[in-house]
Amino acid sequence: MKTFLKFGYLTSVCCVVVSCSMLKPTSSVAQYNEFYYTNMDNIYMLEKGMSYERVNDVLGIKPHDIYVDYNNGKKILTYLYKNTYQEVASNELLNEVALSGGSPKYDPKEDHTLFCIFDENTNLLESYITDLGRKSGKDVLKMRRSLNPIVKILRSLKPK
Repeated sequence: MKTFLKFGYLTSVCCVVVSCSMLKPTSSVAQYNEFYYTNMDNIYMLEKGMSYERVNDVLGIKPHDIYVDYNNGKKILTYLYKNTYQEVASNELLNEVALSGGSPKYDPKEDHTLFCIFDENTNLLESYITDLGRKSGKDVLKMRRSLNPIVKILRSLKPK
């Protein structure tokens, strides 16, 4: 009976040791999944007339969301992207190392959206815009509206 208890104790200790060694430590910090986001370099390579499959290949990801405008025959696909920034140590700001910029990093808090508008029938890219472009575009349109009356007045004046 004593040998049986020793054997049981030894077996349970071995199981605990083996199971603890198999556990991987987890990190409490969320990791960036590079296959869920694209970047600005890929967005700059988009061209009008690209097929849906080609856009996915260029961006390197699948769309995050899909909207269909049946009235106008448009399909709007949204993709997530992140801006990169360079992190340089403060003691290297005045050195040549700062000019090369260090390694690129992604801001884990900022997700941006790319809107790609496709023709629903042909699945060809007609246009695209980012959420930041839409935001600054509103300001440009407001400025245009305020400048239009001035431009009309200037056009009506004829040089002598």
